[in-house]
Amino acid sequence: MAYSGLAIHGMDQSILVSGESGAGKTETVKIVMSYLATVQSDASDDGMPSSSAVVAKVLDSNPLLEAFGNAKTVRNDNSSRFGKYIQLEFDAENANDAAFAGRSIPSCVLAGSQCETYLLEKSRVVGHEKEERTYHIFYQLLAAPESFKKKLWNGFETKDMTNFKYVGHTDTSRIEGKSDAERFHATIQALSLLGISDSSIDTLFEAIATVLQLGNLVFAPDPNNEEGSVLTSTDQLQALSAIMGVTADDIAAVLTYRTVSARGESFRVPLRDFEARDGVDAFAKEIYQNVFDWVVKKINEGTCAEHNYDGGNNDPDSFGTIGLLDIFGFESFKVNRFEQLCINYANEKLQAKYTVDIFKSVQEEYEFEGIDLCAIEFGDNTSVLKLIEGRMGLIAVLNEECVRPKGNDSSFVSKVYTLNKDSDILIANKMYRPYEFAIHHYAGPVKYNATLFVSKNTDVVPPDLLECAGRCTNSLIREELVFAARAKLASAPKGRGKSKSGATVWTKFRSQLTSLMATISETKTRYIRCIKPNRAKQPRIMDHRSAVEQLRCAGVIAAVTISRVAFPNKLTHGGAVERFWCLADTPFDADADAGPQVEALLDRRLRHMEKETDGAKPYVMGKTRVYFRAGAMEHLEAKRLLALGVVATVMQRYIRKFVERHKYRRLRLSSIVAQAKFRNFVARRTYLSQQKNALLLQCWMRVVLACKGLLFLKRETSAVRVQSSFRKFYALHNYTRWKASCILLQSMTRGMLQRPKYKAMQAEAAEEAKIENQLKTLQKKLAQAEARIRAAEKGEAPVKYDDEDKDEKKIDDATQQQNLIHESEQMLKYLRDEVFKAKGKNFLLRADYNEMREANAKLSESLASAVASFGAQKQYAQQLNNSNKKLVLKLTAERSLISHLTIKLKENDTEHDKAMQKLQEELDKARAQNKILEEQAKQDKQKAKIVSSPMAMSHEPSVASFTHKTKEDQTPRASFNNECPGDTFIFHTDEPGKRHQPKE
Repeated sequence: MAYSGLAIHGMDQSILVSGESGAGKTETVKIVMSYLATVQSDASDDGMPSSSAVVAKVLDSNPLLEAFGNAKTVRNDNSSRFGKYIQLEFDAENANDAAFAGRSIPSCVLAGSQCETYLLEKSRVVGHEKEERTYHIFYQLLAAPESFKKKLWNGFETKDMTNFKYVGHTDTSRIEGKSDAERFHATIQALSLLGISDSSIDTLFEAIATVLQLGNLVFAPDPNNEEGSVLTSTDQLQALSAIMGVTADDIAAVLTYRTVSARGESFRVPLRDFEARDGVDAFAKEIYQNVFDWVVKKINEGTCAEHNYDGGNNDPDSFGTIGLLDIFGFESFKVNRFEQLCINYANEKLQAKYTVDIFKSVQEEYEFEGIDLCAIEFGDNTSVLKLIEGRMGLIAVLNEECVRPKGNDSSFVSKVYTLNKDSDILIANKMYRPYEFAIHHYAGPVKYNATLFVSKNTDVVPPDLLECAGRCTNSLIREELVFAARAKLASAPKGRGKSKSGATVWTKFRSQLTSLMATISETKTRYIRCIKPNRAKQPRIMDHRSAVEQLRCAGVIAAVTISRVAFPNKLTHGGAVERFWCLADTPFDADADAGPQVEALLDRRLRHMEKETDGAKPYVMGKTRVYFRAGAMEHLEAKRLLALGVVATVMQRYIRKFVERHKYRRLRLSSIVAQAKFRNFVARRTYLSQQKNALLLQCWMRVVLACKGLLFLKRETSAVRVQSSFRKFYALHNYTRWKASCILLQSMTRGMLQRPKYKAMQAEAAEEAKIENQLKTLQKKLAQAEARIRAAEKGEAPVKYDDEDKDEKKIDDATQQQNLIHESEQMLKYLRDEVFKAKGKNFLLRADYNEMREANAKLSESLASAVASFGAQKQYAQQLNNSNKKLVLKLTAERSLISHLTIKLKENDTEHDKAMQKLQEELDKARAQNKILEEQAKQDKQKAKIVSSPMAMSHEPSVASFTHKTKEDQTPRASFNNECPGDTFIFHTDEPGKRHQPKE
């Protein structure tokens, strides 16, 4: 509708998306943006310029805003903690050009977008509830790759969330199915897509790391000065000094002292530990606020049509816009603080706009139908807005307290009650504390706790910290904080007492809301109300009470009330004919105009009601619809039910006839089937009996044949055994005889072979003895000769020989010597032969020795291997023994456990039997009661008259229809049948891809 309104009528559009936290506002905005991007992409196929790059940037800006502006809360894991108004800029085609091209709807190409943010929840930077998280970007940075973290800050790669107090430990590691590391990668891609350089990305995350490190500073009272404080976390201070590029002494000085100027002189005043801590928190919040604003500015620079659209049209005033407002829903918690008051103030402004739009839509409808517009009374919230933004309202009083030197929260509450004591909107209760007050909002009363209202509204960073930021080496911190401080000074109103009030948070937020409402007022406004189906964040569960409460807080019920003030019910002419045809005396003419026929019918049926309304007709005929006053529709419905009852009686008679005939046919068919099955059963039983007898006979026959075969096999086996025994005995007898004969032959053969050898050995032994004797004789003679020679040489026994004797002696000596030489030669020859034989035997013995040595070595190796194997086997046996002991122990434990479980099982069986017996008794009782009730129902059915059940009313599709039933009253309590133009209700579930969207 918004796209068609922009394309056809050329009117700028606005879509306001609202709902409580977790209802799906952000997802709805993303769905709408994706749909508009898809619709406009068709324009590229029709000759319009393509804008795929712009579309990618616009769509990818959403994850970037979620990273820096969303956090996990108790109600929603991805809750937006800021409001945003995104203006999608379209290059709309001229209607005449589209008509000449044959297109009924001119094309609109997405050229860019502009985003404006509202009221970022800065307090979440320095603290959050236990089950919640701070902004996603902190966890994404801590989950970044170590190389990236080390590039930002040396030592940062070893840090995690437990090292930073602002973050703290959390059990949540995945948001909507994605981890923090995956989301960090997506954030880097989105920043690169917007054209942000790598150095700027590093600077951005250095600023975020600075915020993290500021939370680790610890202050303590100064022991030398009661009014002062000192930094006790020196290591954390050095780390902060390294990342900021400012000396540790300078940082400590600006954090523990503040400069006060008076009469042209400056004084350094020490700060207490809690004041120093508040200053650090304010500094961290201011840095993050400027980081967030810088990211939004870069998104706008990367997506604005003026600098990124290449379609030929770069005039920003010529683009058509569709604005998407994603803002906080009405909030009412157990403890409501300054943020809730600002959020509810914004919702009051939007509700006032919504009420005016609904009244205008009703007025336009009545004018179109030609009905006189009567005075419609409806409740508005102007008194609430007057209490908040009036001259004596909350904003003015709070700003005044911020200006006063000793302004405080209790004084603010007291002044509010004093200046607005006649207001019905401000709730006064004596039970409230001095810093508590309550307001009657359009959605219900809300009690606020005014603690820290003055400080949160002021939100001033000490000048000394801003001066320190100006010396920081991080260009983003240095330039953005200084630029923001100058902008505050430039925008502050001149004059005494106005500098602070003009720069308060509430004043700036009010100015933003005023500008937003002025922008929306110039567009055609449409509304989307997001309803959270249940608090448990579970799919397929609908809490109707909570849904109705959300609709009331969203102002939908009030809008329906406005549209139903004069005429609660309405029907089209065709719808009235279709619904009340049974009340006409004559059938309706389908070819004729339905208006006069409906008017004649209503005039006849509702004429008696004119007396009750002082002559005013209970209905009014419009051009296309008929409008009913209170009670008229109900009267027609009662008459319609009576008329339909008569028709239903006739229909029931024919239906009962049809039902009974159908029962008879089914009974007849069932009896035929039963007979067939019975015959089948008898035949089958006979067949099975005969088959059983046949099987029995076959079994006995097979047994007889098997016995005969077995007897034959036994006889044959016995004969074979006898034959085998005889053959064994005969063979053994022959073997014994042959063995004795062989032994005798072997003995005789060995004796015959050994006798010659024995005789040779005897001859050899005799020869050896003879030679031995000769050798001894020769040795003896040789000894005697040697003795004589020695005696002759010594001359001890001179011998005198005669000549004859000498000759004879010489002959005898020569003969003896010759014999001796001959015998010596024979002896030498014999000794040589013996030596040769001894050498041969020695050689054989050496060969045998070597073989035995090698065999001994092999045996040694085998022995060593056997010893090693035995050791391994022994060790393995020891391990098996240990394992066996463990298994025995385990088996013993298992046996004891089994015995224990067996006992327990027996006990459970006993209890189960008792429970089953009890349930069986209860079941018997229930069956008896059911039987009694069935008999009573049959008796009542025979006595009671059948009355037609009234058909359900089917009114025209409406914006909302609610039916509330209780056990005591099952009748509808409320039925809203009027449509609210421009409203769409989306019931979000947590199951992906499933949404319930009632009709408009």
